[in-house]
Amino acid sequence: MNKVLRKSRYTFLLDAGDRLLVYNSAKNNFWKVNSNVFEFIKEFNGALESLNDEENEIASLLHKLSIITTEEEDLNIAESFRLKFLTSSFSKENLDLTIAPTLSCNLRCPYCFEANKPTAIMDQKTADQTISFIKKHEFARNVRITWFGGEPLICGKQIEHILNGLLKLDNPKLSHQEIVTNGALLKGDNLKLFETFDFKAIQITFDGTKPNHDKKRVTSNNTGTFDVILCNLDNFISRFPSVSVKIRVNIDKTNGDDFPELYRFLTNRYKEKNNLFIYPGILKACETTSKNAPFLCNAELSALYNKYMKHGLLVSYPQFGYLGCGANRISCYVIGPKGELYKCWQDVGMENKVIGNIFDDDFSDYSLLNQYMLHGSRMNEQTCLECPMMPICDSNCANDRLDNLYNHGNRELCSVYKENDYQGLKEKLISFYKLLEQKQSSEPLQC
Repeated sequence: MNKVLRKSRYTFLLDAGDRLLVYNSAKNNFWKVNSNVFEFIKEFNGALESLNDEENEIASLLHKLSIITTEEEDLNIAESFRLKFLTSSFSKENLDLTIAPTLSCNLRCPYCFEANKPTAIMDQKTADQTISFIKKHEFARNVRITWFGGEPLICGKQIEHILNGLLKLDNPKLSHQEIVTNGALLKGDNLKLFETFDFKAIQITFDGTKPNHDKKRVTSNNTGTFDVILCNLDNFISRFPSVSVKIRVNIDKTNGDDFPELYRFLTNRYKEKNNLFIYPGILKACETTSKNAPFLCNAELSALYNKYMKHGLLVSYPQFGYLGCGANRISCYVIGPKGELYKCWQDVGMENKVIGNIFDDDFSDYSLLNQYMLHGSRMNEQTCLECPMMPICDSNCANDRLDNLYNHGNRELCSVYKENDYQGLKEKLISFYKLLEQKQSSEPLQC
């Protein structure tokens, strides 16, 4: 193995004109450096014996920060991330469930993936069996639940019944729960759920500012819902201040400019709400043949993020992505309204994606389960492990990966940060750094 030090594969040199920056994706850190250090990293050839004392001191610090590394050290970094992924994937400490008590919905959003899927509602027998299914996982210390749909608040009674049953369990304990709702039914008796049970978070979606939202987020009689959801949100935030509120703003080609305006409107409206999180929910055209669709491909997404940063919004800062998604975790399931088990939210209601049922003692489709667990992550692909984007890759969709592998799909699997020889990443990082300086939210490490 080569022991020579050189610029790490994870290190990026950023010339921002009035400042010189170093970014390392394995550390996910910035450093502001002077021109001498910048050129030192750029030209460094690993010949330590040719360095003077001052250069040796610089090289030692850069090595300590993993800005310069050996080939073996870079390999170890990749393997460490993969080990964290595998440890998380096969851990049984937590049972993570997404429960969809119904796929029915009170709204008729034109893009919804639930369209044309069964509209069954979970019955009493299935609700009871859901409790039994959770109880069988005595190896798990905690159970974490996300209520999903359709619109889960259509089934408030079923949710209440299951939660009352879980209160009687000694193990596993319900340690976290949240709900994904369109917000239109967040009123009346449904609020008793939040009074009675400990919800940590709620996610509510807008489809842009009021004009665009009311074109898409409509009732069965084609009535817009922006004002209804906003009124319900006002009341909810007032009554339940401890519940984190996640506001997802669905973004496609038609409403990309709405996010900054809606972000400012909502942050000003709820400026006393400390646990409010507003973020763009990008509706992607993952198929590379869908360039003319209303959804966004990677190149368009990259341009949109740059536009948001010009508005001073810190969106899409790179995050470590080694945990993958729930479809990659052995103790993570989606439960449908008839007790059917899936590995992915997008699979709900599709008969050919069922891996089992909570009424059965074993899985019915080990082939699909194996595909998700063994081939649904970039952490199992050598080319991905060798990529400089590996630690911060934002392409974690197991469903897309399996579609390409088994169904001749044509999905964009690489990170948006990889566009144009990482130029998109470099532009984003420079913009982020300047915004961080302006906001004085981080002090760069001087080198």
